[in-house]
Amino acid sequence: MSLRTLVRTALCVILLSLVAFAQSAPVVGDTFDNSSNHNQTNGSQSTLAVMSISNSYLQFSLAGLPIGASVNKATLVLYVDTVQTAGSFDVYQINSSWSESTLDWSNAPPLGASATGGHPISITSASLDQFLVIDITPLVQAWVNGSIANHGVALSLTTSAGSFSFDSKENQLTSHPAEIDIVLNGPAGPQGPEGPAGPTGPQGPAGATGASGPAGPQGATGATGATGAQGPVGATGAQGPTGPQGATGATGPAGIYNLGTWVSTTMYQIDDSVSYAGASWIALSANVNSPPSETNPAWQLLAAKGMNNLGSWNPEIQYNPDDAVTSGGSYWIALAANVDSEPSITNPNWQLVASIGNTGPAGPQGPAGPAGQTGSQGPAGPSGPAGAQGPPGATGQGFNFRQAWNSSTQYNPYDVVTYNNSTYVAIVANQGAEPDNNPSDWSVMAAQGAAGPAGSQGPAGAQGPSGPQGPQGPIGPQGPQGPPGTVTLASICAALETGTISGQTLQLLGCTVTAWPVGGTVSGLNGGTLGLSINVNGVSPLSITTNGAFSFGNITAGTNYTISISSQPAGQTCSISGASGTSGPSSANATSVSCASTPPTNYTLTFANPTAITFDGTNLWVPAAGSPDLYKLSNMGVDLGGFEVGSAEPTAIAFDGTNTWTCFFDNNTVVKVSPTGAVLGTFSVGPQPEWVTFDGTNLWVSNYGNQTVTKLSTSGVVLGTFAVGTSGVQSVFDGTNLWIVNPSGATEMSPTGVILGSLNLGVPTNSITFDGTNIWVAGGGGVVNKISPARQVVGTYTVPFNFTYMTFDGVNVWGASAGNSSAADVSLSGAILNTYTLGGSPTGMLFDGHNIWTTNAGSPGTLTEIFVR
Repeated sequence: MSLRTLVRTALCVILLSLVAFAQSAPVVGDTFDNSSNHNQTNGSQSTLAVMSISNSYLQFSLAGLPIGASVNKATLVLYVDTVQTAGSFDVYQINSSWSESTLDWSNAPPLGASATGGHPISITSASLDQFLVIDITPLVQAWVNGSIANHGVALSLTTSAGSFSFDSKENQLTSHPAEIDIVLNGPAGPQGPEGPAGPTGPQGPAGATGASGPAGPQGATGATGATGAQGPVGATGAQGPTGPQGATGATGPAGIYNLGTWVSTTMYQIDDSVSYAGASWIALSANVNSPPSETNPAWQLLAAKGMNNLGSWNPEIQYNPDDAVTSGGSYWIALAANVDSEPSITNPNWQLVASIGNTGPAGPQGPAGPAGQTGSQGPAGPSGPAGAQGPPGATGQGFNFRQAWNSSTQYNPYDVVTYNNSTYVAIVANQGAEPDNNPSDWSVMAAQGAAGPAGSQGPAGAQGPSGPQGPQGPIGPQGPQGPPGTVTLASICAALETGTISGQTLQLLGCTVTAWPVGGTVSGLNGGTLGLSINVNGVSPLSITTNGAFSFGNITAGTNYTISISSQPAGQTCSISGASGTSGPSSANATSVSCASTPPTNYTLTFANPTAITFDGTNLWVPAAGSPDLYKLSNMGVDLGGFEVGSAEPTAIAFDGTNTWTCFFDNNTVVKVSPTGAVLGTFSVGPQPEWVTFDGTNLWVSNYGNQTVTKLSTSGVVLGTFAVGTSGVQSVFDGTNLWIVNPSGATEMSPTGVILGSLNLGVPTNSITFDGTNIWVAGGGGVVNKISPARQVVGTYTVPFNFTYMTFDGVNVWGASAGNSSAADVSLSGAILNTYTLGGSPTGMLFDGHNIWTTNAGSPGTLTEIFVR
């Protein structure tokens, strides 16, 4: 082999090695949720929003990685599409499956551990139109080795402020979808020596090309065959005439090399292009550490920094430098960050770009010109503000999975069993009715599938060489028949161990046990899902939904194992004992897991006597009987600031999707407050306003003093005041109409203020909530009534104490009692699930999408968080 051939071969090996160890994992699903609209899906949007009311979710395919790959480094690449407000975010592991076509706020998977090791990424206006490269190597390594399931990652704010977005895979404007760049470990091995050349066989005729079959898995590389002997050199054909030489084409213009953001340590060459201070520049000469500017001869301006056109000026929007608006018929550009600062010639926050011109005299109308061509579509405008949160959707019917059918078990409607390899759901209560012969008692949920076709036979292995045949010996005489054979104990033990016989039974039979079951028992589990895992030659998960025995199956005798809790059930905390051991006679019941309701967390407030509570998608807002009279709190009870917004004692509060509204009982007003605590307006309503409800469009204020309800727009315009006829206070919106508690029941009112009817329950009533289908009204004596949309009582239940406040968590109804400082959750069938002790006498209650919160009276007051999911 010549030296040139050896060099070429070595280069090919090196290049192939480099290519083989750099991979890219493409995004296959991306979307975001919105706490202002629990049921909105966003999988088809062109951007991925990250803000106080939205998290983004991304999923990637690792199918392109080779089998047994070892990850050296993995980086998540994102393209910043918009920056409304600066802030920081982090990348979080997702531990459960989801789909971009169905994910919304109500079913979004919970966030797991930080994929960056707790190193948030800062986003500023300088990040716009730039790529972010984020190291998530440990998470991707866990995906590839199988210790963590690949359910993707989530992007979520780590600061209270922040509003920005990234390109999704549906973005056709800039087309920079997210991806994960992966570098794999290990160079390619050295190439083996070249074998001798084998003879070249005659070439057969070319056959017809068949249809391409699916690509099979890559087989192991076979040994290099012997090189055939070189054939004789063929006769050289006659040389054809040389064609005329074509004319040399014109030299094209020099290209531009875009190197991204200017870096002081980079040596730039002529025609290198960078972005700096919001503008684009091209190098006219080689330079380093020479910042681009209009006075720097090493650089020339390609495109100056543009303006961010935000339309008409709005006093409620936070503007930043280079934001442009129209106001008073003129066009202005912001010179400094500002809010509620109207543009004018004397305002230093704004500079006039184009003033409104005088209207000239109307000229004569000219003849109509020919129709012009349709212009290209302009870029998409900025996203509008999030809409108000809609009412909760109706609760779906759940199923109770009861495992294999048992003739002695009493089954109820929606119980699900397996029988003869099919799955059935109970239609009515029954016992002893075989599912496949009793269609009036059972309905087929999933029938046994037909057997799939047999797979194709694999190719036969190569036959080994035959040994030499020995000489045939003479036929001997037939011997006498021997005694009957015996079955050995070892053969019996081997057969039993492959079945379902327990290790203890095998021992009693005198067998040697080679594998023992490992497991234990679970107690106290209350409707949630407990995640367990065992670490034996890797991690194996197990999901548990019922109390009783559990097992990880048989494990080789003498093997050390460790069982751990991988995920806690909703609203509960479980502990484990006997988690580690060695598989043997006692390992089947060696582990015990005990679950109990997670105790509430109480936070001591910095102020006295909170009077109500609401949630804006990120923070809690609490009015108080003091000064300041409104407080903003984090979801950890941290005081984020107090605001003086009124001059009397506040009694109730609500959130309209953008701003907060607070009632003031003593001066007959409601106050509109911005997310920063600024008063946006004070509006007069009826006497002694004591409750406020938002219906997704307008606000409804209950006026205790004259038994009326005032309807206001979100701009504060009074749209009507309507008589209720009773001293109703608490109210709730059912998606169509308003329901108001009256002294002995509830009243239903249309959006136009018409009384549709009242229901007299015969007991004093004081609190109300809506479960997506029915209205729940609580009264004296610990009685709760469930009312259908037709105003019919469809359930009456006794609870441990009087519910003075109620809310709904999407699954169960919750009530809090001011009389004994307690709370309880109730199933939709009226069963009492749990009771909890609060930090004081409750004055308000809400569900934030994850947990229950109550404000409690006192000096100082307290805030109680009850963990739900």
